[in-house]
Amino acid sequence: MTIPKLRYSSLLLFFIVFITTTFQWFFKIFPYEQAKKYLQDTDFTYVEQILNNYPDGLIFSVANGEILANQASPICLKFDKMSKVGILYDQDATAEDFLSLSQTKNNKYANICNPIAMATRTSVVWQDSDGYKISPISKEIKIDITKNFLQNFAKQALTTILPIVTFLYFSGPLIVVLFILLGYFFINYWYSWVSRFTIKKITKQELTKREAYRLSFFIFAILIILNKLVVDLLIHKLLNNSTFSLNIPFFNTIIITIVTTVLVKSGKIVTSLPPSPPLPSPPPPLTPSGLIS
Repeated sequence: MTIPKLRYSSLLLFFIVFITTTFQWFFKIFPYEQAKKYLQDTDFTYVEQILNNYPDGLIFSVANGEILANQASPICLKFDKMSKVGILYDQDATAEDFLSLSQTKNNKYANICNPIAMATRTSVVWQDSDGYKISPISKEIKIDITKNFLQNFAKQALTTILPIVTFLYFSGPLIVVLFILLGYFFINYWYSWVSRFTIKKITKQELTKREAYRLSFFIFAILIILNKLVVDLLIHKLLNNSTFSLNIPFFNTIIITIVTTVLVKSGKIVTSLPPSPPLPSPPPPLTPSGLIS
């Protein structure tokens, strides 16, 4: 038999991986019913609840690199009415005041706010994984921030984001499968190299790099399909045995190398390169009778 073409193995593998990934995506990782409820929630009630806590008459004026409020500070823009978590604004504070919040419980803002970020007259400070970030207010910005402004901005932003999120949700399985296949194509270079090397050493036959890649990928695809259908579906799901696994070090390398070598050695795979010629036998040693006296 000839070595199956790469596109046939790829299409077969894509079909199986796409089905299993789609099933896991819509029923296990991101269940469709929950996603549907979220995507249809056009009111975005959680965002509106946060914005409803914004005081009606409060105006932040940003200009000339400064933030000024029309009400006395400090002001805490709380995310909900029950907790004190929010964004703190203190016109007279410095960035160091925000840094000191994590060092003592008896700070001057403890009664009004538990801030995740703080705005001062000239900068904004927030915490990230590397510590704290301090960003000065740009002098290029000139805007008045009101409750109505934030509500309109949030509505426009969320209306734009919703179609993108919807597209990413339904195209997610395809994107994931493409990345998985790219990983399979990449790792198969290792399998083909080991198989080609072993075949040449054991059978004295030689495959081209392309033939070795196609043959090893064909066996690799069968292993993946068997793993998904037999191990994941039959053993894990139907027999309810989640402990069984084929994640043995170099398992794929060993199986692919053995199978490809056996197929070539048995003559079931037709190669384009002729077998390596046997090494010439060394000449017989000279005997004393053959020496010239």
